[in-house]
Amino acid sequence: MIERLLTEGRGHLVASMGEATGPVPFSSYMTTPAFLAREPDVIARFTRATYRTQRWLASHEAGDIAETIASAFPETEKPLLERAVARYLGQGTWARDPLLRRDGYDYLERILLDGAFIRRGQRYEDLVDTAVARQAMAEAP
Repeated sequence: MIERLLTEGRGHLVASMGEATGPVPFSSYMTTPAFLAREPDVIARFTRATYRTQRWLASHEAGDIAETIASAFPETEKPLLERAVARYLGQGTWARDPLLRRDGYDYLERILLDGAFIRRGQRYEDLVDTAVARQAMAEAP
């Protein structure tokens, strides 16, 4: 973890990819059209849970988040974990809603193309359906 290297003086933060790139929808979810048609309840519940988590992250401080996720990082001291979370919060790393917008899609596609992770792009309209995300957001308390 970079926080450990920084704290121990064994590393220096030269550039933050989060700050350099801005928001990128790396945590995007996909399914097949068949699953979407067959299991709309599963997709809706998953999307509502994702949105609840996004809203929770946006409304809590780094210490609260670090405390909540600490059990998933047993080898990391809580102060280090809190600093890492604070950096993520400061960079706006975590999305605040489940929508995959066109600009984010285009940006991620450009990164994947430039990095040779994919060979060709695909039309946003052919791959992205925001209806379930919009419904989850509209129904949220």
